[in-house]
Amino acid sequence: MNSKAMRSCIRIFTIIAMLDFLMPTVVNAAGVTSVTVDPVTASVEKGGTKKFVATVNGDNNPSQDVTWGIEGEHVDGTSISTDGTLTVSSHETATSFTVTATSTVDTSKSGTAAVTVTAPEEEEYVAPDTGVKTA
Repeated sequence: MNSKAMRSCIRIFTIIAMLDFLMPTVVNAAGVTSVTVDPVTASVEKGGTKKFVATVNGDNNPSQDVTWGIEGEHVDGTSISTDGTLTVSSHETATSFTVTATSTVDTSKSGTAAVTVTAPEEEEYVAPDTGVKTA
């Protein structure tokens, strides 16, 4: 190879190296396709708790971080924690509401669970001296 051809090759390699440096490699970002909540339905007694688990589905192993929320009427004492634990107030007046888990990667993707609020079961009490049963 003559010196003129060698200089041309060196210039081409230099240009390619500069382009590689200036044009970053495209990395496929994680894409969220859906969010599911387990269980999908639940009955929770007033004063009770229930743990929900969210799964963020998608391409390239998306983050499993979600923001939990409650949709529908409910009293202030009913809440859901950052780990998905629902606490239903003993004074809850709603008979149902929806728990939501929204992806932090793509906030347009969320999953839901339907919650039915039930009254606590009454315990039977037997008076010690009389043997009379009361609710």
